[in-house]
Formats: sequence, C-alpha cells, structure tokens
Amino acid sequence: WVGETDFGTGSEARVAVDRSDHPHVVFKTVDNKIAYLRHNGTAWSTPVYIESVPWGKCSKPDIAVDADGYAHVTYTDTDASSGAYIDYPDIMHAVNSSGDFVPTLIYDGYYESRLAPNRFGHYYNKGSRIAVDGVGNYYILTHHLDQYRNDDEKYTKNTYQILLNSDRAFGIVGTTYSTDGQDIFDIDFDGINVVAFYKTSYRKTTS
Repeated sequence: WVGETDFGTGSEARVAVDRSDHPHVVFKTVDNKIAYLRHNGTAWSTPVYIESVPWGKCSKPDIAVDADGYAHVTYTDTDASSGAYIDYPDIMHAVNSSGDFVPTLIYDGYYESRLAPNRFGHYYNKGSRIAVDGVGNYYILTHHLDQYRNDDEKYTKNTYQILLNSDRAFGIVGTTYSTDGQDIFDIDFDGINVVAFYKTSYRKTTS
C-alpha cells in the first residue's frame, strides 16, 4: 500500500482493474450522482459524473472494465423511465466507449395502478452487479420482486427472483420463490465463464 487518495465525500464505492493493472472507481456522491475516476498509471483522472435524467437519484453502482479499457457501470436510478406507470427504482447500464457514458435502461421498476382492482408491480430494490466477458459482452445480476394485487379480494402474491441480463441473453437465475430469501453479492468473468455469487432460498450459491 502506497497511501490514500481523497476522492471526496460519497459512499457505495466499487473498483475494477483493467488489463494494464489500472484501477477504475465508481461511487455515489452526496448529491446522488455516480462519480467515475480512472488511474492511468501516474495520476487519477478528474471525476466524470453519471446523472439521472431528468429528476431521479442514482445509487448502488458497480463497475467492470472490458478488454479495450472501457468502463461498464450498472446502477440504480429512482426515476430513469417515463410513462403512464408509477415509477420505482430502475436498473441502468452505462458504458463510455463513445467517450461519454451513455445510460441504457435494463430493468424498469414500476407499479401499474390503472387496472384496478388488479394491480402489478416490478421492484428492483437491492441494486445490481456487473461483469464483462472477454469479447465485451456485459452481464448484469439483480434481485426482482414481481407483485400481483387484487384489491377487491384483498389478495397479494409476491414472487422473488434473481435475474441476469446481458447483450447476449436474459432470464431467471435459479428458481422463483414466494418468500424473499434472495440476494445478490457479485458477478465476475474468470477468463472462461461468467460466475455469479448470490443467495436463493436462504442459501448462498454460485453458478
């Protein structure tokens, strides 16, 4: 260890190291942006900020770096999507391959209230984790609550899942459960496979 660098006030920091052994860092700022910095072997860059458009708050970032040195960041945005639904936290992906970080909506959190008494909700409240494979494909791991409500019958059905989304495929990891014993921890590329570490049905699992 050669000393500390002060990036400013923030929280929820994550780090990834590229093929040149240079670290890339993301964290949540006090004004709810995602700050990104990279070390070039000599000095740290000035912060680049990923912001919500137009009025949400960003948090829970994670980062991976592809073989070309581009940073892929996943994070939660409280109001990234727009439309007729009541919005809840959304899962985002942003990559700086074009120079600037370009955010893309991965999972849209919402509560559908227009179809009363039947109502539907999709919630992504536990953040996300990201990995990038050897050819630049990203893989985003997240926790999902799928909720159905019937207000007339006072009935609610919750299903909990671990989801994986990438630019190659997407789907459910493991099994869907009616109680929330699920959580996400990390995901990484080991040079051959993408390996996910998560909890399902109250058991810690890798796949």
